[in-house]
Amino acid sequence: MARKKTGSIRHRGPLQFRAAVTVGGREKSKTFSTAGEAEAWIQGLLKADAANAANAWLASQEVTLRAGFKRYLAEITPQKKSAASEKRLIEAFLAREAVLCEKPLCDIAPSDMKALVQRRMKPSDPVEKPITGSTMNRELARISHLYTVAVAEWEYVGLVNPITRGIRRRENKPRERRLEIGEEEKLLEAARSYELDCAPEIPISAVIRFALGSSMRLSEIGRCEWKHVDLEQATILLPATKNGSARTVALWPHLVRLLSTLARRNDGLVFGPTESIRLMFTRVMARTDIKGLRFHDLRHEAISRFFERTSLSDMEIAAISGHKTLSMLKRYAHLRANKLAMKLATSEAAEPLPLTTVMGGSPVH
Repeated sequence: MARKKTGSIRHRGPLQFRAAVTVGGREKSKTFSTAGEAEAWIQGLLKADAANAANAWLASQEVTLRAGFKRYLAEITPQKKSAASEKRLIEAFLAREAVLCEKPLCDIAPSDMKALVQRRMKPSDPVEKPITGSTMNRELARISHLYTVAVAEWEYVGLVNPITRGIRRRENKPRERRLEIGEEEKLLEAARSYELDCAPEIPISAVIRFALGSSMRLSEIGRCEWKHVDLEQATILLPATKNGSARTVALWPHLVRLLSTLARRNDGLVFGPTESIRLMFTRVMARTDIKGLRFHDLRHEAISRFFERTSLSDMEIAAISGHKTLSMLKRYAHLRANKLAMKLATSEAAEPLPLTTVMGGSPVH
């Protein structure tokens, strides 16, 4: 009876576990910082050997995180709507995490991911700003998807995803930043000043006014094309949105007038590329004393104004804003509390409640 291959692990000192296993008549060995990582390596190689894929498995073990992300940037990122943004974030990650990125994908363990979280959320360098839990989770999600693609599409045999339970952080509460009194005027004044001084190809003041009226995301504004604009019907078709569904945005009359004044670009875009808008907004903000305002906050402000200043139903607002479920708009419900109180007062005046309801106790005859 043939002896079952199991491999062996030797403890050789603090954080040193030497794994050894024989496949294809040759012994393979490697040192790990934990016994669990050593065992996972052995089992991966044995599984590959049983499927006659040991050579492919071993070849995949040499692919570094940097090489993996380079291939990901070339093959996967271009397929995404957020390709430009993701490319910028991955390149920043590769530059910032130079040591980690030189490790082979197979050697990256949950302990490496925990250390990454620690570095990013509690940096030792006082100059470096800590990131939030939500930002950290997006970074971890990119790494996790790289492993998924490497196994499913690139056939990197035996890789184990290091993003395990307990590594992801608690998500932040949704941002509630709204424009304070005078900030809209300051922002538009700085935008017009920037346009006079720099003559940019993008009318950034118009972009800001449009964002505050339409509730469209930055990426949606950046991809907006004239061929999808119907000024007569006061609508804009967005064929590709963040949630994957097309939607048609109804426009305020003042936004129709705004669009009708814009010069037509050669590339067919209404305003200009997303990244150019992002850069110009940053430059405009630098001309103000406004603190803590992001472009995406203009969307939150626009949706809040729909609730405060219109009688549109939640469903009608969702159709404009692009929220897929009404539950996603619950955070805005408090903005209509006073209107609900007024409706209750009007209803009670029209049809007074029974005296027992008002005073309590038994009915009065």
